[in-house]
Amino acid sequence: MHGGPEVVLRSKSPDMVRQEVYALLCVYHAIRHLIATAAEPTGMDPDRISFTRPLQAVRRLVSDEAALPPCALADLVDDVIHEITDPRHLLPAACVPASASNAGPDADSPDNATE
Repeated sequence: MHGGPEVVLRSKSPDMVRQEVYALLCVYHAIRHLIATAAEPTGMDPDRISFTRPLQAVRRLVSDEAALPPCALADLVDDVIHEITDPRHLLPAACVPASASNAGPDADSPDNATE
């Protein structure tokens, strides 16, 4: 599924629309967690892994949810992690190092403290 105005939810009642949106948010969170899990051991910035690559990998490897026994989940996760961390498919490194603070130079200054 691609985002944008062409996306139509299949559900018709408000309760089922909420359930479908919640399911999509759960899948989004699971894929973001997979990306973070893949990046952590190598110290790689998770932003270098495109969201669409793991989405496509999961779709390809899990074509029928009923066909995936729980014991196969670890192997599936390993396969996806291996695929999405392939250096040929990483996004370019960001201009700002991952260790740079987003708080700014004066974030720890006593002048900025609130009581």
